[in-house]
Amino acid sequence: MPRASYAMVPRKSVTFLPLSFRVHRMKTAGVRPRKALKKATARRQRAAWSKGPPYIPPGAQWYLAQIVEVIEVEGARHFVVHINTHLVRAANPREAHRKAVVLGRRSRATYLNPEGRKVRSWFAGLKELVVVHEPLEDGAELLYTRRVVRSKKKAVAFARPKSHLGVFAPRRPFNGPSYMPANIQSELEARFDSGPRSKRKKAGPGSGQARSRRKQRAR
Repeated sequence: MPRASYAMVPRKSVTFLPLSFRVHRMKTAGVRPRKALKKATARRQRAAWSKGPPYIPPGAQWYLAQIVEVIEVEGARHFVVHINTHLVRAANPREAHRKAVVLGRRSRATYLNPEGRKVRSWFAGLKELVVVHEPLEDGAELLYTRRVVRSKKKAVAFARPKSHLGVFAPRRPFNGPSYMPANIQSELEARFDSGPRSKRKKAGPGSGQARSRRKQRAR
């Protein structure tokens, strides 16, 4: 007898799909699992807050805010999303949040790209807002990310070689819609066109400079 598979069973009769038991109960009860899981996550966060708010070191003055900027190009099927990390100086988290929102709202703009299409950028919100625990100086730790893995191989895989780091890796081509302002692109084109187009050629063995050097050595 052939082994049963999910493809051989009608979709309505499949009640043993590899979903968690809670999600299955939500579906049978007519509850949206994604919305219910979001509520459960919010409850867990409130429970964590009940144990105490996040630690803010005394005298902290600097915060890191990740601002989500959405760019919409007229006629394009895709959106461009920028996650910009800003350094914010504030006396407390509430002031840091207020200043970060003000910074994000400054990204609102409407202009034309080089193709003549209308481009609109708007502020979607904050992705993250964290405090800088150390004073700003050389070698200060600004941000950290914590991960738990099951093997040493996976732990070492987070490190990348030097050639793959952002300051050494080559720039990747951008396949999204063009959202650069037309005036900035014209300025860049004018700047590169006015620059030196031809470089000096190195002196070869048959060049005049090389012959004069050989004559001086012979004397």
